[in-house]
Amino acid sequence: MLKGPQKLNFILFTLFLSINLCLSLSQSQQNPNFVARLSKYGIDFFGLIGHKLVNKELPKTNFPDIVLPIDDGPGSGQVNVSDLHILPSLFVSPKFRFQLAPPRAIRFFSTSGWVQVVAENITSALELGINHQNERPQFEVFSCYAANGGGFIPWLINLFKTPLSNALKEALHDQFCQIVHSTILGQLNNFLISLPNTFDLAQNNSEICPFGPSTEMSVKESGIKWMASIWIHSSIPNCLLWSLHKSDILQITIGPNFASGRLKRFLQTSCHIYQICLGTFFPILAHEYPDKHIDFHFHSMIPPILKFISSTEYNENNILLEAEFFVDLLISPWEDNQNVKFSEINSTIGNFSEQFLHKFSLVCIPILEVIFKSSFNIGIPLPSIEDIKLANG
Repeated sequence: MLKGPQKLNFILFTLFLSINLCLSLSQSQQNPNFVARLSKYGIDFFGLIGHKLVNKELPKTNFPDIVLPIDDGPGSGQVNVSDLHILPSLFVSPKFRFQLAPPRAIRFFSTSGWVQVVAENITSALELGINHQNERPQFEVFSCYAANGGGFIPWLINLFKTPLSNALKEALHDQFCQIVHSTILGQLNNFLISLPNTFDLAQNNSEICPFGPSTEMSVKESGIKWMASIWIHSSIPNCLLWSLHKSDILQITIGPNFASGRLKRFLQTSCHIYQICLGTFFPILAHEYPDKHIDFHFHSMIPPILKFISSTEYNENNILLEAEFFVDLLISPWEDNQNVKFSEINSTIGNFSEQFLHKFSLVCIPILEVIFKSSFNIGIPLPSIEDIKLANG
């Protein structure tokens, strides 16, 4: 009966819980790397959402036609009730509540509600069980009940009141529980069973990520009354970084057009005597390749490693990212330098003076500053994946 709101309500509620169950119920992996927990405050929140959804959606439900034989009273015959519906202005849905029923069940029930003139004291109860199939959660109904406690308004012929009231109670129960079994749980379980265990982050990479939750992840409450809590093992971001490295996504080129041209003057091979550029420190660039630019091509040398560091002394948590990059220096534009000769020469590099190091730092510091700021502003392009969205809070 509660097709629209029940479907939305259960999906909202179970999406948080299903991720944890999907991983923790798996027999092939002892230590989970992702845990999600819905608190009582989150459960109460979804109960409030369910109340508002039912207020909006239940009046749209079409009740089945009711045909009643009439044998009591002065005559006999039948009563037909069709096109039965609930007026939105005359309906107030039950207040929904969720309760956890250990070890793997969720009780959903309502406390009170009314429909003016038509029925009163609407109640419903549902108990769900959670199993797992192919490492995915699946839901089943343990018990289902729905009814309205009050009778109908006095009909013109009071003989019809009790039979018709009982018929609608039965129709209400059958409609509600049938939709729960067939539509809501059927679509939800089909959706959960269709979710992939893995997805391809990039093409041409069929290797298996070498990281895994070798140790049990510490799952502790923060003491703050959150609606939901999520714990992530470091193997998840490390597998992501490993895949990005293997797919050659962790690379960036710093050229004259990078960051709206703010580094163009520093990357010049030749410049005026009162200016500072790469040609100032490496005169061979100005002599061999005048009026050109240097492109810095950064690409990851090894997969970056991310670590979660907890300090019990200062009661704080930090994230450490270790990364090593190669830097290739290229003359730009290449089309004007097609005849390039490479030769081996012997050279001796002596001690650098402090004046040289100071001038060289004037070039390197702005370059590195712009590189890191631009990298965080632009970001690393990730391939789009169906049904998965990334967003900040």
